Amino acid sequence: MDVNLKKKNVLKIQFRDLLDSVSTSLSSGQNVTGAFISAYDDLQLMYGEDESIIKELKVIIDGIHNNFEIEKLLMNLGERSGVDDIQSFANVFETAYRKGGNIKEIIQNTQQIIVDKMEIENEIETMVSANQMEQKIMMIMPVMIVGMIKMLGEDLASNFVTPTGLVATTVGVIAFVTAYFVGKKILDIKVWWKGEKNDFNSWYALHNGGW
Repeated sequence: MDVNLKKKNVLKIQFRDLLDSVSTSLSSGQNVTGAFISAYDDLQLMYGEDESIIKELKVIIDGIHNNFEIEKLLMNLGERSGVDDIQSFANVFETAYRKGGNIKEIIQNTQQIIVDKMEIENEIETMVSANQMEQKIMMIMPVMIVGMIKMLGEDLASNFVTPTGLVATTVGVIAFVTAYFVGKKILDIKVWWKGEKNDFNSWYALHNGGW
């Protein structure tokens, strides 16, 4: 896993905790901006000053204090983070906030969806890891077989330099390379929101019963 992807995954987990804290504050009667300010204090205790979510929340809180719209601040976070879940939430939040939607329900549903996605991704990663090992073994086996044939004797190995042998070897190499890339493509699995990736209105309607 590359460093950038690892940072995104960490931020996504922290964002889930942010939504949990904001949801709790909204349930206690705070307004949306107050809930995010309270979440900043909660997450500071949980993560400390140096974590990504704390730095991002500091930007949001400073923006709120300087009269920036919170939906714009969340949109900015989504764009800068490059995390699909945060971008999706920010788009839904912006539309619902302006239209007077149930923000508490949106936050709770988004948090649950992120949790569900993480569980599915973990299950897929476990299965894919096992299949990747099998794929590597299958890729090594033809090379080992050819090596064993050469070790068994020159007469057997000489069959590979005949016209028929060269054709068979070429076909085998092409099939080998094709199988490798097809297998790699099959094992490259991602989990998206149900429906179109950018169809945020459909996503909201699906999980919240419409506007």
